Amino acid sequence: MEAKEISLGDIESKIRDAYPNYDLYVIKVHDHIDSCGGINVLCYSSKDRRSITPADLTDLLSGIIDRDQIPRIVYRFESFPRTTDQSELRERLQKGLLQGNSLHISEC
Repeated sequence: MEAKEISLGDIESKIRDAYPNYDLYVIKVHDHIDSCGGINVLCYSSKDRRSITPADLTDLLSGIIDRDQIPRIVYRFESFPRTTDQSELRERLQKGLLQGNSLHISEC
């Protein structure tokens, strides 16, 4: 089976299926090194404090989505900032990561 390119929301959905009790978001972080438009990053919060690793994501998503779309970087948050909508939260996460991880992030 050939893997296909899918949206960030679809990637989140597939991860949520495996981790239903986690609050998580997949965002794209653009940089000057990656010429393909950026790197997918998983940001998550877990009440039970269990970790999700990049290897876990590779095992979960290989063969389902294009390998380049699997989040290569994973950040665990104690909690996410309160916002009125998901797009605002995604924007805040993206800006925080680009500005030196200023959102109280624990890197896995």
